[in-house]
Amino acid sequence: MYKASAIFLLVLSGLVTLSAQSANSPLLIGRVAVNQTHVAFTYGGKIWMVERKGGIARRLNDAGAENNPVFSPDGKQIAFSRWNGGDFDIYVSAATGGEAKRLTFQGEDDFAVAWTPDGQAVVFESTRDEEGVTRLHKVAAGGSGALAESLPLPQAFQGSFSPDGK
Repeated sequence: MYKASAIFLLVLSGLVTLSAQSANSPLLIGRVAVNQTHVAFTYGGKIWMVERKGGIARRLNDAGAENNPVFSPDGKQIAFSRWNGGDFDIYVSAATGGEAKRLTFQGEDDFAVAWTPDGQAVVFESTRDEEGVTRLHKVAAGGSGALAESLPLPQAFQGSFSPDGK
């Protein structure tokens, strides 16, 4: 309970900074992700980062609309979904920002939800297998061009692996 309250206060302090920068905009945040040193959250179609101890929030990247930030297990990378003009695809970048690697290319929306415990793949939800049926998939985080693999669940969303990866 204390940890959740502390994280909420940190995100709130970052949002106060954002609201001071754009006083006329509504304050709507989306998903929140936390690593060892930072909190990532979506605001205004962008992913923003703020240190866990507080401070000024900054945008992760300057590219198109982004959402669903998810830190890698070691906290050094962040996976997210980015609008590329026709759908959302999965991207990975360093948690400090910079150039992002695109991991998925299919014409359905892909939304990042988790990482595998070993940090080698990103788990995402999509209806790419059957229209209207959301399933979980995983794709190699290294951007090797490997195809996404459907996880053995007939229908699922917002899932994650157990610590042992099974």
